[in-house]
Amino acid sequence: MCKISAIQRAGRAVAQCFRTRTVCSDSKSLFSFAQRHNLKNSGVELSEDGMILTHITDFLPRDGYIDTARTAIGASRDSVHFAVNHGVSSHLGGDWSNKKYAILIPMRAARAESRNKFVGGIVSDFFSHGRVKIPEGSIIVKRTDTIQPGKFRISDASKIDEFKQLHGVKVIETSNPNMKESVDSVVKKLGYNLRNVDNPFKFGNDVDKSILTYIRTFNRFLTKNGMKPMLHTYTPNGRIDQLLSNLHLKAQLNRGWQFVKDGEVIFDTRKGMLDALKYINEYAKTYNYPLDFDINKLSRIIQKSASPKEAADLLKSEMNIFSMVDDNALNCHKMLNESQSEALLYINFDTLVDSPFLRKADAAINKYLSNPSSKNLKEIKSLDARHAEFIEPDVLHILEELLG
Repeated sequence: MCKISAIQRAGRAVAQCFRTRTVCSDSKSLFSFAQRHNLKNSGVELSEDGMILTHITDFLPRDGYIDTARTAIGASRDSVHFAVNHGVSSHLGGDWSNKKYAILIPMRAARAESRNKFVGGIVSDFFSHGRVKIPEGSIIVKRTDTIQPGKFRISDASKIDEFKQLHGVKVIETSNPNMKESVDSVVKKLGYNLRNVDNPFKFGNDVDKSILTYIRTFNRFLTKNGMKPMLHTYTPNGRIDQLLSNLHLKAQLNRGWQFVKDGEVIFDTRKGMLDALKYINEYAKTYNYPLDFDINKLSRIIQKSASPKEAADLLKSEMNIFSMVDDNALNCHKMLNESQSEALLYINFDTLVDSPFLRKADAAINKYLSNPSSKNLKEIKSLDARHAEFIEPDVLHILEELLG
């Protein structure tokens, strides 16, 4: 294992390679320090030196660190997310192509500086628990409209006001409006093997075997180094993110805990959330997941609040967190009548509460992560397609009636 001091020396060597200069983005020798970083050592192992982490964002580093959404703006998520050897692709969770900055950190340097921060993930979503330090030898890609198209301007970070606290770090400026394209170009120019891999659930039924092999070897790298192969959306922290999104969405719609129709309680959101938190807590203990939340405190706030809005206010005042509500989702609910809106909220929330479906889904996901294969991926997709079978028949009837 390379010592931190060695990485720091390498970072200082990078800083001395050149002064600020502008070069053509097509140049094969874009960086004087670029070298070939082989991704594989063998058919079963990945080389740590062949991996570079990429994080695309609108937020500037603070005190030499990449902030989590919680430390940056007080949102619920307390992790930093990276793609490995490629820029993250846009998906339903967000669009990163138009962001202002990207931070690229060699895997070895990242883990040496923040060894206990990284908990695992997948190649398209490798993530930390808490803030991540930007070590020497890192690269920052910055969108600057004044740069001539097709050119890169390369500078030492300490010469640019917004990055002056960073040492041994290079800033590459480009006018390309698509940050993913810029990141992928830089990854290749640095000599890394560019590997664009999306969330596996987006794959068709016929998955490229080489991609599955790559995912399996990456998962082995994680396990060998004390991390876990996992999909953040389905981890306890990802599920609490979803739970809080539903809570804040209901608060912004100014709804109560219960949805009542013809004098009958159809959905009880508070009971559902408390049941979900109980299951999430048990799941975290069973699979040894580090939690970003104090579940007991979160449960007490939900239990004592008279309404979702009061709970959202208490979360902000007592835990200093809130959940970012997607404007498109909010506008969609405002266009529906209350019955349809509550039905959609229930469908989104149903996958969080302990149920036969959730237990089967969790078992299938963990099976896939331990052995990524077309067969195990099809099992997950089959469960997703049969989701309605796991909803109680009387509730399903009500949902169909409410949604019209």
